[in-house]
Amino acid sequence: ENDDKIGILMELYTFNRTLLQLQPIWENNIDPTSFMKQRASVLIIACVLFFVGIVVQYWWIRRQIAKQIEKERRLSMSSMTCEDSGVSGDGRTSIINGMSPGQRPSIADDNFSTSSFIYHSKGRLTYKDYILASSVANSCLLGGVVFGFPGMVLILRREGVYASVCSCGVFCAGQQEQLSVMSTAGFAAAIGSRLFAGIFLDKFGPKITAVCSGMVSSAGLILLATAADVTELTDRISAAWIILAVGGSSMHLTSFHVTNLQCNPADKRKASLFVSAGFGAGSLVLPVLQVINQYGNVSLQIICMVYSIIAVLLTANSFFVQPWRAWNGLGSDATPNFNFLHK
Repeated sequence: ENDDKIGILMELYTFNRTLLQLQPIWENNIDPTSFMKQRASVLIIACVLFFVGIVVQYWWIRRQIAKQIEKERRLSMSSMTCEDSGVSGDGRTSIINGMSPGQRPSIADDNFSTSSFIYHSKGRLTYKDYILASSVANSCLLGGVVFGFPGMVLILRREGVYASVCSCGVFCAGQQEQLSVMSTAGFAAAIGSRLFAGIFLDKFGPKITAVCSGMVSSAGLILLATAADVTELTDRISAAWIILAVGGSSMHLTSFHVTNLQCNPADKRKASLFVSAGFGAGSLVLPVLQVINQYGNVSLQIICMVYSIIAVLLTANSFFVQPWRAWNGLGSDATPNFNFLHK
């Protein structure tokens, strides 16, 4: 290895060339099958721990919501009157005002609560739930992808990216330096671009911001998918990685205002949990794709081509789902709007 970064010269002398060809230089007790099982086991354990954390946080938030509902129920029971005026003891109009006596809930009814009465029925998916699910998908599949960089490193090493800086044509300190610079540039772009993405979001609204962010991410994936060989892939990888970081970070910003569609602060916190969890789950995307690349023998170009189609579909969905102006008030209303012209 003629590499001044390593600073060591290794020479191997053999006296029995026939024996060297028949037997390995050193024993390797790890066969490819067991190595694949170990890699899959580590990935499964990481996914299980991640989802266990989500379930625990979800259970805790549900518990806080139940406490709040119980508190509201007790307050409503102590303040409601049975008079037809529908005015409570503290001077506020009761929620049963305007209802016929047969429709009014009983004060002694333990199943009655202001939250369940005012807000939509539990257990029924609504258009707001679809909007939240779309935002979580955007944050997961586009927003947090760059944080799975260790998986990308293994893909690039297998594809031979930056291997030309190594005299032996394999992984060396020079390639490590190039990958480190690429990683630093990507993370800096993801964090630093949020200020400008936020200004863009305030000026043009979430619909335009989401569509532009999705198009930027799709452009970065298409840039890698159209690389003809490893040389062209090496020339494009840094620029494409920065483009993916900027597009994904901007797309993630368009997900936060969706939490205002919830009807109370507790549900808003739960929606924020889903968006943040989706963003964190994005770091698992590239490790999963690395397993497909290594054991499925699928090239990086094909992976990026398929993923660019997913990015385009997410962008199109954001165009239909995101509003022209952000939902700023708690409990904002959201209805399907296919008016493509900004009013």
